[in-house]
Amino acid sequence: MFDELLDDLDDAGRQRLLASMRRRRLRRGEVLFWEGDPADAAFLVDSGHLLVERTSMLGDVCAVAVVGPGDLVGEQALLSDEPRTATVRTIDATELRVLTRTAFAALREDHPTFDALLIDLLDRRLRAVSELLFEARNSPVEDRVRSTLVMARGHFGDDIPLSQEIVAALSGSTRQTVNAVLGELQEDGIIETRRGGLRIIDPARL
Repeated sequence: MFDELLDDLDDAGRQRLLASMRRRRLRRGEVLFWEGDPADAAFLVDSGHLLVERTSMLGDVCAVAVVGPGDLVGEQALLSDEPRTATVRTIDATELRVLTRTAFAALREDHPTFDALLIDLLDRRLRAVSELLFEARNSPVEDRVRSTLVMARGHFGDDIPLSQEIVAALSGSTRQTVNAVLGELQEDGIIETRRGGLRIIDPARL
C-alpha cells in the first residue's frame, strides 16, 4: 500500500524519504513493538511479514492484520506520541526501514506533499477497516475464511504459515467454527491443513 503512494512523490521527494530511513533486520518470531510501548517511529516493510495483534476488553490477544513488503506499520507515531495500540511481531525473517517522527517532521517542513501522502495513507486505512467491519457483520463465516485465505495467499503464496487460531482471529470468528470450515475445505480438496499452517491445493476454488 505505502509503496504505491510513494509513486505520487517526485523523484527528489522519494529519494529524500528513503534516505531518511535507517534499516533494521529482525529474525522470525521477534517482537517489533508491544502494545502500550512508547511510539516515535513508523516502519516500512522491505521483505518478510509481520502479524499485528491487539488485546480485547476481556484480555484476549487477537490477530487483526498481516503486513508485508510495501506496507507501513505504526504510522500513527508519525503524528502523535500516544502509546502503541497493537503488538507487532515477525512471522518470518523481516527487513524494515525505520522512519522516526523527527525525521518525518523535517521532511514535512520542506515538502508539503508528505502531508498529503500521510493523509492518503490514513484514509485508505480507515476505508479498509470500514470494509472489514461491514464484512464481519454481513458475510457468512465461510466467506470470511475464504477471503482471509485469499489475502494470506497474496502474502505467502500457497504455503501459508498461519495457525488456525490466527486465521480465526483474522476472519472475526472462533477457532472452533473456523476449524470446521477449514475441515470442509480440506475434504473438498481445496486446502491441506498441517501443523502451524496450511497449504492451498486448489486456489481457483477459494
